[in-house]
Amino acid sequence: MSDHDADSGSFGPSETRVLDLVFPGDTNHYGTLFAGNGLSMMGKAAYITATRYARQAMVLRLARETEFTAPVRAGELIELIGRVTGHGTSSVEVEVEMVAEGPSSGERRSCCTGRFTLVAVDAEGRKTPLSGAKQ
Repeated sequence: MSDHDADSGSFGPSETRVLDLVFPGDTNHYGTLFAGNGLSMMGKAAYITATRYARQAMVLRLARETEFTAPVRAGELIELIGRVTGHGTSSVEVEVEMVAEGPSSGERRSCCTGRFTLVAVDAEGRKTPLSGAKQ
């Protein structure tokens, strides 16, 4: 994949923000967000970001460099911030940051970051070029 300016060509928004709330069913035995649920939320944010950017069907190809830096507790809000960091001829790179927020205090802290690669696919699920990419 060659990286290009995320805002070049005829693409949609390069940033998406998704808000969610951590319920007790989303947590582990410590009362903090279960990592698998956090990864699922981040993957969904990456998908939304890439799809809005490319305006095409996208599938997750690769999730990497995910780092959990602080716990998220039940009852806290989370903001998932997806940012397109580059694209190739058929793929989009997205970085997702998870920020926890105390609903009463408004105190915010970054809790996790991850990088995702999504690939454009046609109706049969085969890789296809991004329609906004310069061929």
